[in-house]
Amino acid sequence: MSPPKIAIVGLEAIERCGLSDRLKEELRYDGESVWVVDHNFKTYMKMDGHTESSSNGRPEVDRGALSAVLLDALPDGIVRWGHRVSHISAGEITFENGTVEKGFDHIVGADGACSKVRPSFTDIKPSYVGQCGLLGAIPNVKAGHPDIAAIVNPGSLCP
Repeated sequence: MSPPKIAIVGLEAIERCGLSDRLKEELRYDGESVWVVDHNFKTYMKMDGHTESSSNGRPEVDRGALSAVLLDALPDGIVRWGHRVSHISAGEITFENGTVEKGFDHIVGADGACSKVRPSFTDIKPSYVGQCGLLGAIPNVKAGHPDIAAIVNPGSLCP
């Protein structure tokens, strides 16, 4: 089995779905800010945030906002919440509860590294590359911790 041929990425997919105008309200160009530092805060890489006009084409969008835009665009009842995939074959998905779905155009497998969907399209398996990541967020950081907010704005700090 060969790797899937994926020719489009995030923003292009959104555009093809006709959701660009709606998602535009949620894009955070200042989220393109990234700092890579060591444990002593020695900076190895720093990319400042942007505005829409200075963007490098990789604005951030918060996961909740993206989910809301995508789900709002779908017909009611099309998402199968709480259903776990047990098998996918040509034109058919079988769920662990025995339900079988047919007649769809697309499958979206948002089920992470141990995806049940991925093996239906490629034999490439995820592998550990010797690094781990940690995601942390500080709610209302600008008000509660302006010193931290000033470091990276709403972008990413990678220690």
